[in-house]
Amino acid sequence: MGAQDLPASALDAVLDTSTATSVRARKRPPRKLLTFASRKAVRGLARLQRVRLDRVISEPGARARVTTRLIRWLCRSADRHFASDDALVRLRRRLAWIDRARGMLNLGRTERYTWKRSKLDGVRVRLVNPEAAAANQPPSSVLLYLHGGAFLLRTLNGHMNLAAGIARAAGLDQAVLPIYRLAPECPYPAAIDDCLAAYRSLLARGLRGDQIVLAGDSAGGGLVLKLLMRLRDRGLPMPCCGVLLSPFTDMSCSGRSIQTNAGKDPMFGRIPAMNVRFYLGQTDPRDPHCSPLFGDFAGLPPLIAQVGSTERLLDDSLRLAPRVRRAGGELEVEVWNGLPHVWQAMGLPESAQAIESLGRFVRRRRAQTGPSIPAEVAMDEPAPRRTAAA
Repeated sequence: MGAQDLPASALDAVLDTSTATSVRARKRPPRKLLTFASRKAVRGLARLQRVRLDRVISEPGARARVTTRLIRWLCRSADRHFASDDALVRLRRRLAWIDRARGMLNLGRTERYTWKRSKLDGVRVRLVNPEAAAANQPPSSVLLYLHGGAFLLRTLNGHMNLAAGIARAAGLDQAVLPIYRLAPECPYPAAIDDCLAAYRSLLARGLRGDQIVLAGDSAGGGLVLKLLMRLRDRGLPMPCCGVLLSPFTDMSCSGRSIQTNAGKDPMFGRIPAMNVRFYLGQTDPRDPHCSPLFGDFAGLPPLIAQVGSTERLLDDSLRLAPRVRRAGGELEVEVWNGLPHVWQAMGLPESAQAIESLGRFVRRRRAQTGPSIPAEVAMDEPAPRRTAAA
């Protein structure tokens, strides 16, 4: 029984004990009691959805709480930015100005890296080299990072910093960020087509599948799953593993947390529902090619998902786990209590902790994964399935 089948009172009783709710309560409970209640609430929600959580971080630090309140204040009027295409243009200009200023002044930059512009099969990309990587050497391992932004926006300086951090923690030589086409100018399936072209180009340059790691946040997390399914269906070499940061996997927005966390998520008002109209148009949002949550997970590499307990997209991660398990796959789920959407990019102590956790996961998988098996060999001699960790 999934969360969508539960009585509203049962699920609300679990969610209403979370940290974000207690912040807004008239009388805040003692910190020790709150920590225990928060941990119990998150694990209780996981049990209701038959999900085994590999790690639950129960209480955000002071900086994280201040950042969450600041995000809530900044995003109070986010709904009006998505009321029309003209408003979207204005929002893009503001974000572009902020992102350029961030790049010039190194604001929020927590990683040391170099980058340059390039193209992969006609797709513009940013090539990011962590300082720890060998200079002037062709990369032998690559992080293909698919940025988020609701398929409508991008802030490349922030995402380059995050990708460089994950690549460093995972011991990868380079991070590649495709600058895929955005909606509404280029609606579905333009974004996934560009990501597939970039992946094919990496293979054409001599990289094996097991030398590539896929990662993405928010809408980019959904693109990671879509890309994996396309690679499997086309018989292309699969990457070593996949990393999902607060992934947007259900464009029909049918998860219970879309409603139950509406007042707790500091970032999203009508988003993420509004970007569906811009990106999909008349396409059915429950189509597995659009919403990977409803797709076939058989034959995908090991995955890890990190999500905040108060996010509206919480169920987009929790509902993945039993589906991946039933398909014989592996998904590790980390729920970080009370942290905002894609906090990994916010320069918090919890950001560094989350990135290091992702790095450990990727290093383990790279140590376990041998050279990619060609598609025709894999069909004759299927590799044994890994034990599900979801």
